[in-house]
Amino acid sequence: MAHAFIFQAPWRSPRQFGKQRRRTGGVSSFAFGTLVLFASLSVSTGRVLGQGPPQANDNPANCSQTADGAAECELFGSGVVSFPTVDVRVELAETAVDHARGLGGHAPLGMTDGMIFVFQTPGFYAFWMKGMTFNLDIMWIDGTADNLRVVHLASDVPAYPTETPDGRLPTYSPTRPGRYVLEVNAGFADMHGITVGSPASFIRDVDTQP
Repeated sequence: MAHAFIFQAPWRSPRQFGKQRRRTGGVSSFAFGTLVLFASLSVSTGRVLGQGPPQANDNPANCSQTADGAAECELFGSGVVSFPTVDVRVELAETAVDHARGLGGHAPLGMTDGMIFVFQTPGFYAFWMKGMTFNLDIMWIDGTADNLRVVHLASDVPAYPTETPDGRLPTYSPTRPGRYVLEVNAGFADMHGITVGSPASFIRDVDTQP
C-alpha cells in the first residue's frame, strides 16, 4: 500500500510479552500509552506517517513519478519478484524511511510494476492506504531464499479520499507472518492466478546491492 505499519505490538513474542508483564503498573501504563501513540503514527501501506521528503539520487533509473506528474528521484533500489506466471519489476523499500514513504503519492504503477517491502525478520506487518491514489493487491510473502511463498493476500484494497481522517482508515494484516510485502495494482493476483501458497522468488538488481 502506501504505508507500512511498522508496529507489531499485538503480535509480541511470548518472551517480549513476559518482559512487558514484569514491569511495574506505572511503567506499563506509560509504555502502553506510548505504544498506542506510535501505532497511530506509523501504520502504512507503502509509506509511513512523518516521513521525510524524498532525497536526491544520482541514478535516474531509481526515479519514480508522483501522482501529479512531477518526477522525483528517490532512494529506492530495484529488483524482480517472479511468480510462475509473471515477473514483477519492483522498487525496493528496505529502510524505515523507505517503509514510511512507500507508494504514497506515487503515480499509477505499470501493468507488471510494484513495490516490495523488505523486513529483517518475519512479522505480522500491517498496512493502510493513507496517501494512496489507486487500489492495490497486497501480498505477504515468506520462506527461505529458495522457497518463498505467498502466505496472505489482500485483494483490491481501495484507496481513500485524501481528506479521510486517519482514524477512519482501515488497516490490513496477515494471518501468517511474512518477511516481504509486495504491492501491485488491484486485480493483478487474480489476473495471473496468484493465490495463497503460490511460489515466488525475489532477486535484487546487482547494482542496488548494499
